[in-house]
Amino acid sequence: MTENEQKYFEAMLKEQFINVQEKINALKQDTQDILVQTTITNGRVTKLENWRAESRGYWKAASVIGAAIGSLIGFALTLWFKE
Repeated sequence: MTENEQKYFEAMLKEQFINVQEKINALKQDTQDILVQTTITNGRVTKLENWRAESRGYWKAASVIGAAIGSLIGFALTLWFKE
């Protein structure tokens, strides 16, 4: 290999190395962006799941109270119509 070929080969390797470094840096930035977005999304999902669990609890309480009131009204109407 001649000296010019050696220099050309070294220049090509440096250029390819720089391109690889730029691609790695771009991937690092993309990965960081994905991490940030995932963290934000997980926070929203957690809040939604907590709200959903809480609303289920309210719905169960309302169902029990509604059933109790309905039973009392039914019992009262039964007594009222017996007389």
